[in-house]
Amino acid sequence: MNVLIVSQCSKNALVETRRILDQFAERKGDRTWQTAITMQGLETLRRMLRKKARRNTAVACHWIRGRNHSELMWIVGDASQFNSEGAVPTNITSRDILRREDENDWNTLDALALLASIAGLFHDFGKANKRFQDKLNPKKKKKPLSEPLRHEWISLRLFMAFIDDLEDMEWLEKLNLVSPEMEQDLLEKLEKDISVRPKAPLKKLAQHQPLALTVAWLIVSHHRLPVFPKDHAQIVPYLDEIDEWLTDDFNAGWNSPQLYRSDWGPVEWQGVWDFPHGTPLRSKIWRSKACSLAKRALKANSLKSHPGLSDLYTSHLARMVLTLADHIYSASQPTAAWQDKSYKAHANTDRKTEQLKQKLDEHNLGVAHHAYLLARRLPDLSKQLPAITRVKALSKRVTLNRFRWQDKAYDLAKSLGPRSEKQGFFGINLASTGCGKTFANASIMYGLANEKRGCRFNVALGLRTLTLQTGDAFKEKLRLDKEDLATLELIHKLRRFSCM
Repeated sequence: MNVLIVSQCSKNALVETRRILDQFAERKGDRTWQTAITMQGLETLRRMLRKKARRNTAVACHWIRGRNHSELMWIVGDASQFNSEGAVPTNITSRDILRREDENDWNTLDALALLASIAGLFHDFGKANKRFQDKLNPKKKKKPLSEPLRHEWISLRLFMAFIDDLEDMEWLEKLNLVSPEMEQDLLEKLEKDISVRPKAPLKKLAQHQPLALTVAWLIVSHHRLPVFPKDHAQIVPYLDEIDEWLTDDFNAGWNSPQLYRSDWGPVEWQGVWDFPHGTPLRSKIWRSKACSLAKRALKANSLKSHPGLSDLYTSHLARMVLTLADHIYSASQPTAAWQDKSYKAHANTDRKTEQLKQKLDEHNLGVAHHAYLLARRLPDLSKQLPAITRVKALSKRVTLNRFRWQDKAYDLAKSLGPRSEKQGFFGINLASTGCGKTFANASIMYGLANEKRGCRFNVALGLRTLTLQTGDAFKEKLRLDKEDLATLELIHKLRRFSCM
């Protein structure tokens, strides 16, 4: 095949691109190359370009099919340097006069970001207790293997002691004026659970504190969603009673099975509610960040009328960004700027060295900071993720009669594409075994997607062997490499692969 390669790179990216392209093709100008090459060689070239791509990289490859006819094969790097056919514009302007890209329909985005960030400030307060700190301390010869209550539950109790009976705007005002002297009052009002079935803490919040209820739910569920403890329940609720259980009978047993051990003594329970280094309220840097977030929350009109936990969409997205921020920052290196040197409690240890890693005040600040940033980026997330584009195999007409239905399905999906961007799409594919449902589903997703932005989808399968076979078939038929398709094995034996 005869190809023409055009480079719109700049700065150091142009130098690196020229070095790679000169190994495969002959220069026809400062920014163009032409050569005859096999498909395997072209895939190798693309892989090398993607490996060395920088922010200023922009390379387009055209397949010269005949006289006055060429076809865009792929673009590596900044696709905005070319149009949908791979042509380079004569003139461009960087002025976004209409600013259409700045608009979105995320009406609760501000509330989502603030709720997740405030929950991040308190989410690991429970790790300040003596038993957890002893478990982290590498100098302790006899470390406690577990605690009667997990740190999420203790963090929930500390947060509730902080807000007490204040209305939502009142406890936000208190957070705005937070001081180290408030810790003594917090510990005096702290309800210390020492029984097998602690009282339901969310019932009081559900009455007149919708924002506090949402933050409390985020704190207690940031590692695992609440699951009804069937093994220890007297009556299994029906579906319409789940909400009542969450507020009326919710207890620590759902994620703390060790709570039901009979050998917990007064010493163990005392270690749960003893905080030798105090809470992060003692940290000056934590208090500064808390004041900043509280001021934003007090000014946010979306929070003043927010329904709280009944807004399931906002609540679950807030939990998603909080959990993701927790994973991201826990894997990061410590940030000295977020540490108060006088505060000694730690949040975690290094997995390799088993030495103390992040300070507790720093960890809570880092998670709150990243949760806020992640939430604000949600509207633009789909534009920033990589996607597969210009895959001819997904739009190619079939040749066998028993597969003709795939062409009709693709055409229908193509016609619904513009509407699905605004309204979404839900489809059920019913066909006999051997009719090509899996590949047809990929064609349908490709038809629904905007071809200029590309297509990205997940396929979830229940069998490991079937997942591997399907992934290999997609790689072969669609000519995708490991950067375009990933095969993953998830928890609970759920397998999937992603095309991107």
